[in-house]
Amino acid sequence: MTGPWHSLFSAVPSLKQFNDKIHLIYAGTATEHALVARSVQDVVKEIRAAKARGKTKFVFAGSAETVLLPICKKIETIVNLIPEIPAQDFFYAVAGTYQAEQDYKDVATQYNFKKPCHIISTSQFEFTTFANLRWFSTVYQSEYIPAIRPKKFLCFNKVHREHRTRLVVRMLQTGLVNAGHYSFEGSTPNWLADTLRDFNWEPYIRETLRHNAHKFPMRLNITEKRQNPVDLQLDDVRYFLESYFSIVTETMFYRKEEEDGKKHIYMDGTSGIFITEKTYKVMGFKHPFIIFGQPGILKVLRNDGYKTFAPYINESYDDELDSDKRFEMLWDEINRLCSFTDEQWMEWQQAVRPIIDHNYNVITTKTNFISCDEQRLHQLFSS
Repeated sequence: MTGPWHSLFSAVPSLKQFNDKIHLIYAGTATEHALVARSVQDVVKEIRAAKARGKTKFVFAGSAETVLLPICKKIETIVNLIPEIPAQDFFYAVAGTYQAEQDYKDVATQYNFKKPCHIISTSQFEFTTFANLRWFSTVYQSEYIPAIRPKKFLCFNKVHREHRTRLVVRMLQTGLVNAGHYSFEGSTPNWLADTLRDFNWEPYIRETLRHNAHKFPMRLNITEKRQNPVDLQLDDVRYFLESYFSIVTETMFYRKEEEDGKKHIYMDGTSGIFITEKTYKVMGFKHPFIIFGQPGILKVLRNDGYKTFAPYINESYDDELDSDKRFEMLWDEINRLCSFTDEQWMEWQQAVRPIIDHNYNVITTKTNFISCDEQRLHQLFSS
């Protein structure tokens, strides 16, 4: 498959020298190829056939996903049925997850894995934005210039995750949705009915969604030809130019500990911070941002060389572990910013401009997109 090969070798180009040794097994979530949908015996047969052709290293390529519990369990089942291949020759490639190796170790310990794989962790989404910018900058270059803009904010949403649903409900209840460019698609034809069922215990969410059902889908840049707008396109430029800041609703917001207490819907049972193209794109489009993400996400970005927007944005939300409190802190900051006068917006834009320029320079000059021990990885592939 072209996709998995490209994802792995683009983020870790030094692995290309081992191309003849490697066999990739797609371990993403695309419906037609999802590992969880394949029979165990089918995958075992594929791996043994690859071994017969001389392949010695086997990579489960989930390079566009975080560490997913169902994938971890499926891989463990598969590799245990192939005793002739040692554990050191199996790898699980993931993207965008900080602490990915520790996440996987925690899963392996919790579920008593007998034959754990090695983790290849890359910042694939950061690389994708970097690669897109190489093309995009040849057709569009714009200096960040403070201006009075018709919209306060920009917020793209596709998959109807819990925190995004809560945010759009709050936006609709208060009318603040009209102050920004706002999209909310829903990822399945029956998303609204499913969501009404999921929020059965919260009548105000159910009633708000029912009352506003005619407004969905709320679309900005999704079209028949562009179902998943993860790339940078000229058609998107105006949304950034016409707004002051982005509200980034990352894939993951709630914490595993809250799922353990049945407080919120958590995603797939791991706890590492997951950063996707949603965050990196706003840097490519030279936009200030706040992030509905897991606690510590801004700290991770700063550790990677980026700058965030304190004190011009109150970023104390990044330290709050309780997701309900973090949500309210983010909501308060959105409202504070949206109350600015034109004069305040002009001063604010002048103040954040150096941060925007810094972040753009970092993401366009980055050279390393691997977040695991590359030297050890080479030793494992060389053996």
